[in-house]
Amino acid sequence: RYEGDHTKAEQWFRAAHAKTPSNFAVINNLALSLIAQPDETKRRQALEFAQLNQRVNNQLNTPAGREAGATLSWAAFQLGQEAQAEQGIMQVLQAGSVSNEAAYHAAQILNDRGRSSQARQILESLVKQTAFFPGKDDAKTLLAKLASEGDLLPTP
Repeated sequence: RYEGDHTKAEQWFRAAHAKTPSNFAVINNLALSLIAQPDETKRRQALEFAQLNQRVNNQLNTPAGREAGATLSWAAFQLGQEAQAEQGIMQVLQAGSVSNEAAYHAAQILNDRGRSSQARQILESLVKQTAFFPGKDDAKTLLAKLASEGDLLPTP
């Protein structure tokens, strides 16, 4: 996934899922690998895996619960369920911190739903960090875009 080879990542996570079918990280990464692919069947499977993971990890006061909720929101968003995704990601963010990748997905959802100032805050925090995560370069690009758009806004 870090290299952007979602098909290869899917193969690895499916093999891991066969060995440990209830492993949270495996299911979460499998869902993220599937939703990143253009095949609609795989994208629907991603949503199913994300829903399963969220049902098992449904407590937003836990890190796994928040990550599961963020992945479900991202999968829903990618499948055109924008309002549901926005509602879900807002609940996740209000509950506590998430991984850098989940925060980036949250920023994308919020930006596309017209909450660019919230997205910008999240992205500014992410790009300051030294840790690498899938999508970090894209997060920098989105932040630059939002910053340039913000510069175009008239000042009061």
